[in-house]
This record gives sequence, C-alpha cells and structure tokens, in this order.
Amino acid sequence: MRRNLLKYRAEVVKGVFGESDALAETLAETLGEGGRVLLAADTNVVSHTNGLGAMIGRYVTAHDIKLTGRPVVVQGGEKAKHEDLANVFAIVDAGVKAHLGAGDCILALGGGTMFDLAGWAAAQLGGVKVVRMPTTPAAMTGAAFSDNAAIDRCGHKDAVKVESLPAAVLVDVDFLGTVLEGVWRAGVGEIACLAAQDDKFRAEFVDFAPRYARRDYDAFAKMVARVIELRQSRRDERIAEPIAARLEEMSSFRLPHGYAIPLALLIEMGARTAKGEMSAEAAKEIRAALETCGSLEGLYHSHHLLLRREALFDAKMEGREHYIAAVDALLAETSR
Repeated sequence: MRRNLLKYRAEVVKGVFGESDALAETLAETLGEGGRVLLAADTNVVSHTNGLGAMIGRYVTAHDIKLTGRPVVVQGGEKAKHEDLANVFAIVDAGVKAHLGAGDCILALGGGTMFDLAGWAAAQLGGVKVVRMPTTPAAMTGAAFSDNAAIDRCGHKDAVKVESLPAAVLVDVDFLGTVLEGVWRAGVGEIACLAAQDDKFRAEFVDFAPRYARRDYDAFAKMVARVIELRQSRRDERIAEPIAARLEEMSSFRLPHGYAIPLALLIEMGARTAKGEMSAEAAKEIRAALETCGSLEGLYHSHHLLLRREALFDAKMEGREHYIAAVDALLAETSR
C-alpha cells in the first residue's frame, strides 16, 4: 500500500450533507466516545448556499452527530485574519462555553481563511482536532492541505503560525455552484504550482484548463482527486507562496490571494527558466493555461506593485537578480 504523506484522510465526496456517509464516518474516526462537533463556517458559504442549515440539521439528526450548539459564523476572506482577532476568538469563545475537549472537534466549512481561524482557535483550546471542508476551488486544491494555521500581524501575511494538521479533508464540489465568477477564475493557482513541478501533471493541467474555463465541475472533481493523489505521494514545495505573500502585503491586502499566486508563479517560472531549472516551453504552457482559466487578472492590475521590485525581494535572496529580471519582463509586457 502506498504511503500517505498527508497522514490523514482526504477525499472527494459528492453530496457531503446528503446521501454520503463519508462525513459521519470521518467524525466517528475523529471523535472520542460521546464527542461533539463545533461547526464553524464563513459568511460566504452560509449566505450563498440555499438551505444549508436545513441540510446540516437533517444530516446530523440522521447520523446521530452531536453538535455543541449553534454554528459559529465568521467573516471570510483575508481581512478576517489581519484586521483583528475577533473572528478567531468568536470560535475560541464558543469552544470555551461548550467546554470543548480532546474528544471533540471543530468542523470548519469555508475558504482558506476559515481553516486558519479554526486552526488557531483549536490550538488555543488545547489542540482540538479540525476537520476541513473547503468550499472554494483554491481551498480545495491548496489551503485545505496546509500543515499550519496563520494570522497576519503588523502588515505581514501569515506572520504568526501554529502547527495545524487537519484530522481529515472532505471536498464536495457541489459547493462550487455558489462561488462568484471572480473567485472561480482565481482558483487554479495552486494547481498551476503543482504543474510547474511535474511534467506529467503539467500536461494534465493544460488539458484541463478549457474545461475549467467552462466551469465543468465534474472535470474539477477529477482534478481535485489528482491533486490529493499528488499531495499524498510527495512533499509539497510551495514555490510561489513567499512571493505571493509579499505581493499581498505590498498591496495592503487588496490583491486577492487567488490572483497573487498565479502572478508570483509567473515570476518564479521566469527566474527558474533563467537559471536553467525549467524549460521555456514548460513555462509557456503553464502561462497559456492560466490565461485560458482567466487567472491572470492580478498581472494586469498589479503594474504598480511590480514597479516596486526592489522591495519585493529580500536583499540577501539567492538568485535575486533572476527574479528581478523576471519582474522586468512582466513590466515590459504590461507596459505595451
């Protein structure tokens, strides 16, 4: 049997609050005897999913799942983790009031920020387990598999981190029907980063891009399954993440993470091509696929950030001249 480097259950589930038993089975494996579930969700999924409360109510009743009380609904998006700690402590307070303990868990439903908030709260509650259920394409392929939970401080993204491995990740693409178009277009950056590290997977990503552009959810479900397979079988190298984080900081977090990652990847691929670590053809294919998916809006709205290229990279960064040259190439392109 192949070793699972993720060390936890991760799978694509159809109708997670419907006919599927996957969530009930996962909670049975996660909870201690008499264990309870604190449900935490972000406002985006709650406000855009019709009948979500009723679906959850029927499911927990049918499977005899014990909730701690009313769900905790917190703000979604990056602002929720960098303006103050109110969202984190909304979850912490609910856990304290419910006397959440080692045999209980938090079921986190939402985008990547939700997992940071829930993970941080779980750490304050003595390491309560967290089951992640991502509802955006970026979270389904990236944030759901993060091994930490982080908050922004003093203008720096993810400045303070705690270790936070999920107890399980369940991906239900039915939630994608509620995702706004801009969030959808910004959803393939993490897939592209994996494609930049694997020639076989790059071909799959190129083939997948036109279907993503058409919002083909069945194709996306298959792609998520492939992403899970890749993450289970090899260590993840977050090649564009530091540059993306710096771009977000420099924009005062106006540049969404979903657009920052593809822009950062273009810079990373330019530098790697110059260093002979990646072929120009491979970089060109990934760039074209990102264009097809509609994921490069960050490039065309971030000219002012790229002009500050000296601030984008640490002065002692290895190969800094290659990264600055890659930015210059993008500046020349966007100035035409």
